[in-house]
Amino acid sequence: MKVIEDIYKKDAERLKKHFNELKPDWIVNITEGDYNLYKLGFVEDIPCSVSIEVSDAEIEDFLKEIYEMETDAYIDEELLYIPSSKLNETEKERKRIARENLNRYEKYSWLEGIL
Repeated sequence: MKVIEDIYKKDAERLKKHFNELKPDWIVNITEGDYNLYKLGFVEDIPCSVSIEVSDAEIEDFLKEIYEMETDAYIDEELLYIPSSKLNETEKERKRIARENLNRYEKYSWLEGIL
């Protein structure tokens, strides 16, 4: 089990949402911390901890997926900087796929740092 402590509730919910999208079979639980810190204004959001019921091997596999996303995101990166009017149809399709891959990687890349 992996436990992430001292994370704000909004970030914990975002983390859970993204893990549910990528790994729906992983069990992700959010435990609220000291609500009074938030209520008294000492912190900007409710402190939480997140527990993820996974093995080390599953985490390693997940990190490999993130690395593959990164590779896919940047393999045709140069096409993103060329105006579409200067590309043929095959290159336009590769550019579209490159943009989708980059967007996906940017959405999930922060999970690598969490794990």
